[in-house]
Amino acid sequence: IQEHRTRIKESEKQEVIQNPTQDFCFHTHTQRCGHGAKDTGDEEWVQNAIKGGIKKIAFTDHIPLPDGINHKANSRMDTAEVDSYLKSIEYLQEKYKGKIEIESGFEFEYSDRDLEHLQELKSKTDKMVLGQHFVIDNNGREYGIARGNGGKQISDEILDLYSESIVSAMDKGLPDVIAHPDLFMQARDSFGAKEEEITREIC
Repeated sequence: IQEHRTRIKESEKQEVIQNPTQDFCFHTHTQRCGHGAKDTGDEEWVQNAIKGGIKKIAFTDHIPLPDGINHKANSRMDTAEVDSYLKSIEYLQEKYKGKIEIESGFEFEYSDRDLEHLQELKSKTDKMVLGQHFVIDNNGREYGIARGNGGKQISDEILDLYSESIVSAMDKGLPDVIAHPDLFMQARDSFGAKEEEITREIC
């Protein structure tokens, strides 16, 4: 921790890091989702990205679910925030033109239920990042990709749905980027034959 703090202090003295590990960031959440950096505004993200040597940033906050579908608190923006989110990015694109490339986008979960909604929002943005945090079965039941009571791992059936959801989204041309495709391992006890099968399907 002390080494990390020292590194941060040193980096704050520099105007721009000349040799960053990577010079792009396509997985950026804002205050709107409720679990992004709560004290960092959109413009501050851009300023910090420039300082960090980033050449291209995509705002990809968690997509709102279609109207009328309940969602957990602090998990995604509200539908009412979409227009102001996109206008904020548009403003920053113009203001920082020539200094950094800025794109608009969303992080989303795929389900057939939401296809039309996802396609509509994709048409308004530059980048769609698929981060599959839940799956929906044929009966409309939703399952989180997270451990259950007592740390119980998700079932093989949910794991199959996870893979099928990601592959279906790719087949429909929705995502530009697949974020954390190995998320399912947080909800499994070990990496064995089934986990390898799922990994190969996604790859």
